[in-house]
Amino acid sequence: MQGEAGELPDLRGVLARSVPDNVSLVLRVHARNGIPLAQATIDVVRGERAFTTQGLTVFAMEGYSHLRDADRRMVEGRVWSRRAYATASVA
Repeated sequence: MQGEAGELPDLRGVLARSVPDNVSLVLRVHARNGIPLAQATIDVVRGERAFTTQGLTVFAMEGYSHLRDADRRMVEGRVWSRRAYATASVA
């Protein structure tokens, strides 16, 4: 789901069936070669099937902390453009 300009989008997922208990999922977005690019933790409440990420975090950005915000967003955008698939696991 497209977010604000210059920010990573939120991701929406739907599980095959509702969760029997409250769970925390770790969603990872990977490049085609399997390298994880970004991650978010999502709490899914018992009985729910759908979830939406908020605050997706791109990995390995601490090396760019010296950049201005606009330049850092450009780097995040380049990393995000390499996304290919996502996985989810129970935390």
